Amino acid sequence: MTRPSAVRQPVFFMTKAIERPHFLRGKRRTKAFLTSCKELGIEIASEALIYCDNSIEGGVKGAAKYLRLGKRPPVIYSEADELARGALYELHRSGVAVPEDTEILTTSLMSPETTLYTIPSLSVIEISQQEVSREIVAMLMKLLSGEEAGPLHKILQPKVVLRESFSL
Repeated sequence: MTRPSAVRQPVFFMTKAIERPHFLRGKRRTKAFLTSCKELGIEIASEALIYCDNSIEGGVKGAAKYLRLGKRPPVIYSEADELARGALYELHRSGVAVPEDTEILTTSLMSPETTLYTIPSLSVIEISQQEVSREIVAMLMKLLSGEEAGPLHKILQPKVVLRESFSL
């Protein structure tokens, strides 16, 4: 199912940790996401940026804020799977059907099981921690052997896994 209007008006659940300077990686990922949205013509209004504690409870509170929005965007994009799981719980508790009333797409940094076995299962942009770990070890070996001088950067391609909570 194609939903151009839904894709153009998402609400974005961001972790409060992004505001702290030592969370540079998350800050870069968030900035890249927002820049990409803008380049694709997807406008995210400031009231659609919901800051949450990086936890399931943070997702519950973020969803409560979302539910209080006057005109709710039909898509929630969560930058952390814990936030999405909390949002899913709160939406269900409040009688909002996912994906019929609100769709959810999340970045997944944890084990795939954390999003696969929710009801409905969460669609994710998956960043393989196994691949991240493998790349870190390879970079570390290059630094220790003197083959490379730091700092090193590697961009890994995420995998989109569409499940029940979101469709294109």
